[in-house]
Amino acid sequence: MAVKPERLPYNYRARPHAKFEGRIESLKGYIYDCTDSRQTDQYVKTTREIAGYVATALRNGNDVKTAIETLTIPKMKLPSDLPANASAAQKRHWEKRIDEISKKELILEENMKTLFSIIWGQVSDTLKHRIQALNDFKRMNSEGDSLALLAALRDQAFNFQSQKDQAQALHEAVRRFYLISQGKMESCQA
Repeated sequence: MAVKPERLPYNYRARPHAKFEGRIESLKGYIYDCTDSRQTDQYVKTTREIAGYVATALRNGNDVKTAIETLTIPKMKLPSDLPANASAAQKRHWEKRIDEISKKELILEENMKTLFSIIWGQVSDTLKHRIQALNDFKRMNSEGDSLALLAALRDQAFNFQSQKDQAQALHEAVRRFYLISQGKMESCQA
């Protein structure tokens, strides 16, 4: 005996699957995704946009922006040691500068953990599953290592073998190479 499927109401319309646009309103449309042939461009644009966003949204955000652009945490420059005959005012000023640098380092550490959440909110579900399958993900997630997350996203975006069958990717690369041409009015750079 066959089971009849449930009937949908007459006014039911199948809604198209909403495209993922990211979790942060200010970064809507800037996402990390691996289902598109433009994923490398998308990675670069999204990373640049997130760097701009954190520079304005976070306290001392320019340090985080620098970390994103270089994929290394910036080192704070300590003032040089005072001479032995320094005055009390000079010592006090020097100590204040050291305290400020310590505060700045603590803020940067917290901002880098916040950055992990910001980036993770802009990653599509498909790419999240790929990143979660990495051996290093548990450590990355528990420590809030945003630079390791960015590096993993970059690796996924620039790994053409993960996008297609290897033979197809090689064929397309050769085809693009042979189709390169320079028009009469085009510069060498174009």
